[in-house]
Amino acid sequence: MRERGFSLVELMVASVIGMVTILAITQSMMFFDGQRRGTTSGVDAQSNGAFATYIVERDLRMAGYAVFGNDTNLINFCLGGSVVAYNSQRAPVDLLMAVNAVPFAPVAINPPGIPAGDANTDVIGVLFGNSAIGVSGDGVQIGTDNGTGITVNNSGGFSAGDLVLAVPTVAGTACSIYEITDGPGAVNCSGAGTVTQLMYGQAQYASRHQACTAVAPTRNKAGGLGVNTVAYSAGRLFNLGRRDGLAQIYYAIRSGRLTRCDHQASDCSSAANLANNQVWVPVSEGVVSMRAEFGIASGGQNAAVDTWRTGVCNAANCVPSVTDWQNLRVIRIALVARSQQLAGAGTTTVAPQWGGQTAISLDGTVANWESYRYNTTEVVIPLKNIVWGMSS
Repeated sequence: MRERGFSLVELMVASVIGMVTILAITQSMMFFDGQRRGTTSGVDAQSNGAFATYIVERDLRMAGYAVFGNDTNLINFCLGGSVVAYNSQRAPVDLLMAVNAVPFAPVAINPPGIPAGDANTDVIGVLFGNSAIGVSGDGVQIGTDNGTGITVNNSGGFSAGDLVLAVPTVAGTACSIYEITDGPGAVNCSGAGTVTQLMYGQAQYASRHQACTAVAPTRNKAGGLGVNTVAYSAGRLFNLGRRDGLAQIYYAIRSGRLTRCDHQASDCSSAANLANNQVWVPVSEGVVSMRAEFGIASGGQNAAVDTWRTGVCNAANCVPSVTDWQNLRVIRIALVARSQQLAGAGTTTVAPQWGGQTAISLDGTVANWESYRYNTTEVVIPLKNIVWGMSS
């Protein structure tokens, strides 16, 4: 039986058919892969943006809790002046918060003293405690402060292990923060103490927040904080909650990701810490812009929001007055997340938009920013603790 193979012409025809088939399959795979990348890139931008917004919103809803009230001296001397504190677990251990440095403010946009984030982005600050008493209101009246303990007219709600904010009665004296280590029976763990003052010592004490076990104070400095404690006579004392519950948080976009820093635990003001992931902790990748504005009810306490701006007060570098804080209602924020993968040239032709007056710019965030997908999440957050604090 005679055997025959393929001729050269047949082989060439078969090769051409195979190449055409492979080309068609490749084009189909590229098409569907492009669709897949476009879909998944939009999903990761959406999920990253939603998660980042949730984290920031969660803290902003706490703004002012236990640290803000309608006491004029609290607003003028602490929020509009300076607050000194100490934390042995922090470097540096001494904290000085001042209106033109790192302010002791319940909420702030681009606060002085905190390094800016990526170009065309805002920095957001929020301060809150966790006092069981709740919104601070008027605090309690101080009788005297002898440098080791504070007499008050009502110790209800205070416990050993709480932080307290002492507010003076005259300008020129800083507010100060102490850790309560002992006090009347309702304050200490025995329930039968005879001490008539809220003490802030350096020796170990039984903390109500640690099941009455002995702990070493971390917020009381040997030798004192260097303030004139006589100025606290007839002043006010505010309960900030347990010592690890006072949070002074700053959010910033750094190198295309959302980062979070707690100034009570680390020095957020130091440029040397900007690259330290233990200080500026990454929260969410692919977040390339953050913008914020305050909603102001310029018509007074019972009026609706009619003004949007980036400061509690209206002028550059101004110090908010009692009235300015009284008129603050909400903060609105917008976070823009970018897909991790390229979605194709010309995918985005117009930069993301939001309701604020400051434009979102993506120039410089990445060389070919138009080839990515973006998701903008915008939310308006009521500053309820500030509103309640002004009316309490």
